[in-house]
Amino acid sequence: MKNNKTSERKILEAVENITWISGLDQEKFSFQMTEEEKAERRIFYGEQLKKVTKEAAEGHYDVLFLDECIYTIKAGLLDEALLLDFLDHKPEKLEVILTGQGPSEELVKRADYISEICMRKHPFEKGIPARPGIER
Repeated sequence: MKNNKTSERKILEAVENITWISGLDQEKFSFQMTEEEKAERRIFYGEQLKKVTKEAAEGHYDVLFLDECIYTIKAGLLDEALLLDFLDHKPEKLEVILTGQGPSEELVKRADYISEICMRKHPFEKGIPARPGIER
């Protein structure tokens, strides 16, 4: 759900031993997408998930981080069944980290850890826009 220019990516690209599967060069929030764009994203994100999970399994990775994966499922842009099947058959030693709010009961059942972060105060509330290297 993120383009290839996020601040997280810029920072983490400098770290050794991190492999990236690229997103789209430009991306919209799901609520801005037409139904046609959503259908295109379902195909794209499904293929990206298959690619990254295969790479993680065959490459003997230690950790697979799927940022905003739960949001992507909830927005109807990724078939949860693909993720659940992978989780049920993933290599035993592979740790999988999913981010996003409101995981389904099926994801909760498969989780070892669940954490929630609650925003109590944010610079945006004072009108401070996203800052380079922090929020963007």
